[in-house]
Amino acid sequence: MRLALTLLALTLLSALGGCSGGDNTPPGEDSAHALLIDGRIERYRLYVPGRAQRANEPLPLLIALHGGGVNAASMDELTDLKALADRKGFLYMRPQGYDAENRGFQTWNAGSCCGEAEAAGIDHVAVINTMIDDVAAQFDVDPARIYVTGHSNGGMMAYRLACQLSDRIAAIAPNSSYQMDRDYDRLLQPTVYACQPSRPVPVLHMHGLADTCAPFEGGQSTGIEGGERPPVADSIDFWVGNNRCSSGPVETYRNGDSRCVTYSGCEDGADVVLCTTDSAGHVWPGSLKLGAEGVCGGQTTTRLDANTTLWQFFEQHPKP
Repeated sequence: MRLALTLLALTLLSALGGCSGGDNTPPGEDSAHALLIDGRIERYRLYVPGRAQRANEPLPLLIALHGGGVNAASMDELTDLKALADRKGFLYMRPQGYDAENRGFQTWNAGSCCGEAEAAGIDHVAVINTMIDDVAAQFDVDPARIYVTGHSNGGMMAYRLACQLSDRIAAIAPNSSYQMDRDYDRLLQPTVYACQPSRPVPVLHMHGLADTCAPFEGGQSTGIEGGERPPVADSIDFWVGNNRCSSGPVETYRNGDSRCVTYSGCEDGADVVLCTTDSAGHVWPGSLKLGAEGVCGGQTTTRLDANTTLWQFFEQHPKP
């Protein structure tokens, strides 16, 4: 009987992720969630580290959006943001993109990209907004600290959320991406969605200058989706103007061939930061995983650590 009780206690302790204090908190709970939205099952995963479970105050929420053609699990593999969540104690959500035929090729409707999600006109702004509601129904989410990051197509979706959910999103950190509110494959580049944020939104953009899938200067993408891409400068200029920044760009970081420039003096302190790495391809800075199986050119880089950089930026830019 005593052995049975001991085994039961150990099983419960394992299920709860153990217990420890300080920075040695073991990994917490990672759970799958499914919601019926507009007649479709939409899925996300939510990681709740031990620190967050014991917090006695509202929790920040980080939403991480995977690239086109992959899934939420691949975002974990690429970024290792779970480890950051363990250290900083935030809720970590990874929504799953649209995959009409369940082929394992998920995409986001970020405007004029990408794939089946764009073709079907999926309202991913509404989907992610509903997912935030679902998390907030389970945990005490701080409404001033809801942040979004994303890679490639996921970064494009982060821009769309800043445009169309600015009342809820505190700040964004897109990587290897663009704001795709226009159809760049058509001659007159017609508007696909209106980017009319209700407030200044802080933006941290990271990009590898050797990336051919998301060419920094714009032009044809060499990725599986293909298509014409705008210069990254167009996205930066829009947010510098929207946020009414009066100063910059000023170099605020340099390490080897990585550098960041900051536009400051913005309304509500909504800085715009652009970080580039000359040699980097379609990668997550700080990760040794070469994105898109190396078809996008460039190299990985440790000269810039995306996780450290984005969380420092987010901590400095809660919603007023």
